[in-house]
Amino acid sequence: MVDGKDCFCKGEGNVRIIYACAGASNVGQLSNDVAVELTRRGEGRMGCLVGLAANVSTMVQNAKAADSLLVIDGCGVACARKVLEGKGLIPDSMILTEMGVDKDYDLTAGKDRVHQLATKVTDGLDKSINIITPGKGCGF
Repeated sequence: MVDGKDCFCKGEGNVRIIYACAGASNVGQLSNDVAVELTRRGEGRMGCLVGLAANVSTMVQNAKAADSLLVIDGCGVACARKVLEGKGLIPDSMILTEMGVDKDYDLTAGKDRVHQLATKVTDGLDKSINIITPGKGCGF
């Protein structure tokens, strides 16, 4: 188990964990793709929503130790946000259908919009937070 934030000590900054809905619709799949893109851009590090929901102790502890939590939900049902709230965590929340994406059940629909949506999410984040990403072996 990673003790507190020790795995993030390779620099100055804050830890942001990004959780995505990844549900069974176009917007669910897009939310996961956007979270991957944000991780690649260095806006934070993806966390495992299913592990958090399953009460995996290290994942719950890591979420509680993070400085910032971001949830990307596909639609207004906000399942991902509700998982975090059920653990007593208050995340920043973005919903793709509120960004102009229509929900349907074509799991490949809108894949060309990932970069654009990731930029919209980034634009909505607090710029005063200096985010660092963890090194290898961090327990995520």
